[in-house]
Parts: sequence; structure tokens; C-alpha cells
Amino acid sequence: MLETTKLLSIFKMTPISKALKDILVGILLGDGSIRKVSTDKAVVSFAQSGQKTEYFNQVYDSLKAENLLLNSPVFREFSDPRYPNKINTAWHFSSKSSTDLRPLADLFLDENGKKIVPSNISPAGLRSKNY
Repeated sequence: MLETTKLLSIFKMTPISKALKDILVGILLGDGSIRKVSTDKAVVSFAQSGQKTEYFNQVYDSLKAENLLLNSPVFREFSDPRYPNKINTAWHFSSKSSTDLRPLADLFLDENGKKIVPSNISPAGLRSKNY
């Protein structure tokens, strides 16, 4: 599994546990997103297709168990104009805005607000024999 100790030492989020930091870094390296909402706050969000409900619930429950303040999950149906005869489904949730999440936004967003892999994580560091 990815060693996040060096990555996490870049920022201090005292109220947030190491377990929560590890989960957040993991989802931000994958399907999660983060955005700045003011000069000192950020929001984390996560979405998955309706076919991945079990995984979505696992991520939601893990974050909630670590006391991250979350908005309720939202389920939606939508169509893609490229596939007019298909109805897609998706789950989505976001955190409440928090100053504790801002260091993650500063780490995972460039100056234009686009998500990036932090410079101190190499592609080799993302590989693991456990995957």
C-alpha cells in the first residue's frame, strides 16, 4: 500500500486522524475530487456509478467513521446524448467545507484549481505488489 507518511508530513491537520488522512489521500489519488471554497476552506467530493454502490458506501462509511462531516449521499439517473437509449445512474457525496481540508486542496490542486498528483509522489511510489 502507498506509504503516505512523507506526503502527510507536508501539511498539518491536527483535528484529522492519520486514518482519515490516509483515506482522503487515497481517494484523491483516484476518483475523489477537492475544491477550494474560500481563502481557507475546501470541500472533498466523491462519485461512483450506480453499479459500484457497495464501494461507494464503503468509502462513505469509512469517512463518516473517521468523523469527517459529510452531506447525505445523492443518487441520480441521467442520460448521455451519445447513448440515447441508456439510462445511467450515479452516487455522489461531498464533505462540509472545512479549514482542515484546505492543506489537501493546496497539495492536490494547481494554481488554476486543476487536480494534480503532488510532486513528491512518484509513479513508482504508486505501485504496490498488493494490487
